[in-house]
Amino acid sequence: MRFDDKIYTLEDLEDMEIDKQKKHSVEVIIDKVKIESGKEEVARLTESVEKALDLANGLVIISPFSENLPKGDEKTFSKNFACPDCGISLQELEPRNFSFNTPHGACPDCDGLGTKLEIDGEVILNKNLTLAQGAIKPMSHTINGPQTWLLRILGTVGEEFGFDLNTPLKDFTKKQIDILLFGTGQKRLSNGL
Repeated sequence: MRFDDKIYTLEDLEDMEIDKQKKHSVEVIIDKVKIESGKEEVARLTESVEKALDLANGLVIISPFSENLPKGDEKTFSKNFACPDCGISLQELEPRNFSFNTPHGACPDCDGLGTKLEIDGEVILNKNLTLAQGAIKPMSHTINGPQTWLLRILGTVGEEFGFDLNTPLKDFTKKQIDILLFGTGQKRLSNGL
């Protein structure tokens, strides 16, 4: 076994001193195999890896050693679809994970449709106009100009973020334009907005 990076045989276990207040690493060495070209070595290695996976709940460390490889060039493997270092795990892969026709395999950005709806501020904003004049183009195409309830909402947002309805958008800061286009996020404003 390897205890705190030091190898012990079964006979050495009686002489080990263990500090109960310290966290230790304990690893069982299943086999030492010298790999050549024979099928017997491959079969033995396969059997050893399977035994290690069963004993260690799906984790195995392969520690190669030769004159050419540096000591400590180890690889940790997991059969549980999990990263052995950080613990993040994946679900077992299935054909549906690769199909855009199911939510499991669809792109999270476009939902598998291949297109993504986004707001383009250059297209929907007329920066020479004020909000009261209809600077937000989709809001300005109503029968009597911009809707008054939308202007009241924008006025409340403007009070909170330092702009008013009669300032041309070209004088707004980038943050103020972003608030017009993308909202205030989780921040709730007075008047119940």
